Amino acid sequence: MELLVEHDTTYTYATPLRYSVQYLRLRPNQSSLQSVWQWSVAGPEAMTQFRDGFGNDVDVLAVTRSHHTYTLAVRGRVRTTDGGGIVPTDGETLPPAVFLRPTALTSINADIAEFAQAATKRAKGLAAVERLVESVGAKVEYRHGATTSQTTAPEVLSLGAGVCQDFSHLLIACCRSLRIPARYVSGYYWADAAGAEYEANHAWVEAHVGDQGWMAFDTTNQKRVDDAYVRLAAGLDYLDAAPVRGMRRGGGTESLSVRVRVAAAQSQQ
Repeated sequence: MELLVEHDTTYTYATPLRYSVQYLRLRPNQSSLQSVWQWSVAGPEAMTQFRDGFGNDVDVLAVTRSHHTYTLAVRGRVRTTDGGGIVPTDGETLPPAVFLRPTALTSINADIAEFAQAATKRAKGLAAVERLVESVGAKVEYRHGATTSQTTAPEVLSLGAGVCQDFSHLLIACCRSLRIPARYVSGYYWADAAGAEYEANHAWVEAHVGDQGWMAFDTTNQKRVDDAYVRLAAGLDYLDAAPVRGMRRGGGTESLSVRVRVAAAQSQQ
C-alpha cells in the first residue's frame, strides 16, 4: 500500500517565545516492510539530526528567534507491506530484555499483575499477548480527554478509559508483568478511506514473543499491525517515542493545534 501523510503541528504563544529546543521523532525508518519514497520535516529554522539509542531518527530544532507562532510540517509518501504483525529485525541493536524495564508511565502494581494473570489464563508467548490485547480492548473505553500524557498504566486500568497512548501503556505493563518484553511505538494509521483528519498520531505495541520475535499489536483497534501503519519511533514508553518533545523559555501560555491526515495513494489518483 502507498500511504500519503500530512501532519501539521502549530504552536501559538501568548507572549513572544524567546527560545526552545524540540526533539522531533517524525521520520520513519526504512525496513523490509516500510519503504520511504518521500519525506520532509520542516520548521521555522534549520535542524540537525541524530539516531537515538532505540534506533529512532531524531531532528533537533532550536528556535532562537522570537516567535508568536510557528508550524512543524511533515509531508511523506511511504510504501508499506503487510507482514502479519511480524516486525522486521532491520537495525535492531538492543536485546529484548531491555524492554522489560518498567517506567513511571508503565508501572506495574498488584491490580495490573492480577489483571494480566486473569486475562492470559496461563497461556504463554503469542497466545498470551493476543489474550492481553483482547482483554485491554474490552476493559478500556476509547474516550478522548479522559486522560493526559502523564496518565499511568495503573490509572488507566482503574479509570477504564483513555486514548491509544493509554491502551498501549496498559498493554505494555501487562506484558512486562508476565516477563514478556514490550515497547511503545508511535506512528500513523490509515483508518479512513476518505482520508479523514485526526488530532494526534497513533500508538501501538510491539511484544517479543519467543520464536516469533517482535510482533506488533494495535490493542486500540483490536488487530495486528498491517500495511495500514507507518512506524515512526519506539521506546520504553510514550516519552521515548513522542513525535515532538522539548523545552522552552518565554511564550507565556501555549496553545497547540495538530492536524494529521493519512490517505492511500490509490484513493488520490
